[in-house]
Amino acid sequence: MSRGPSIASGVGSVQDELELVSVSTLANVMRQLSSLSVRVDDMFGELNRESVAISRRTISLTERTERLRMKIMQLNPTVEPGLPCCIILAPVMPWWM
Repeated sequence: MSRGPSIASGVGSVQDELELVSVSTLANVMRQLSSLSVRVDDMFGELNRESVAISRRTISLTERTERLRMKIMQLNPTVEPGLPCCIILAPVMPWWM
């Protein structure tokens, strides 16, 4: 397991064992980082898919809202263009309440 012959009761064998433990530990850390990298890639891939889906829904809702606004303007000619025609404002409670 070590690179050279070791002396059974000498300092060389202790250093070889420490080197073996260090290399083994480093290899395990690299394996764990690789596994973590795969999991993070999966998470960000899913996050990307979700954000794309939200973006598509937002675009769709914006288009639907615009179509409804146009229909309301056609049905109610007294509404001036550019003004919100059907927004109901509710009272906003302060954040400290």
